Amino acid sequence: MTNFALYATGSLALGASWSSRIYASGNIAEATAATAIHAAWGDLWTAITASMPTSSTVTETFAATMTPSWKFSTATSTTETLAGTSASKSMSVRSCPLITWRTASRAKGKNGRMFLPTAATNAVDTAANTGELLAAFQTAVKTGATNFYNALTAAALTPVLLDRATLTTLNITGPQVGNMFRTQRRRGDKVVPTYA
Repeated sequence: MTNFALYATGSLALGASWSSRIYASGNIAEATAATAIHAAWGDLWTAITASMPTSSTVTETFAATMTPSWKFSTATSTTETLAGTSASKSMSVRSCPLITWRTASRAKGKNGRMFLPTAATNAVDTAANTGELLAAFQTAVKTGATNFYNALTAAALTPVLLDRATLTTLNITGPQVGNMFRTQRRRGDKVVPTYA
């Protein structure tokens, strides 16, 4: 069994960047894992692209083989050219939808999170004046997350959570998507503010 870290990286508005990672295990080659994460992000992006601004992109995916101590060994990358297709403006680069990766355990710390790139303003439920995800966008993210998960399992990968203290894993059973935007603070760290 080989353990992999599966990454996606890209750009956001104002020159900001983002990255996302999920761990997975399987009796497959690194190149096969790289193909799987490429396909998974393609499937996810297809479901959400209409609510992503053109400034939110995916520019690379890669699969890194992990050592027994869960350190990077080698990696295989794929150049990506995915970009949002919404005509609406970008939300704040620190605001993003969130996928929660559920496991069979309901104990604290036994679920994972994956922050998506910044969405466009047409993803916000303005009719309800709540600032929550538009219901159709929440459904699209859930569909995309399910397709993402299925692409990995179809490639004979098991998505997992890593317990860094014990270097043991817990199998992910599927995604959930809440109706609230979340904050990823470090995404705005390199954005220089202007003042009035």
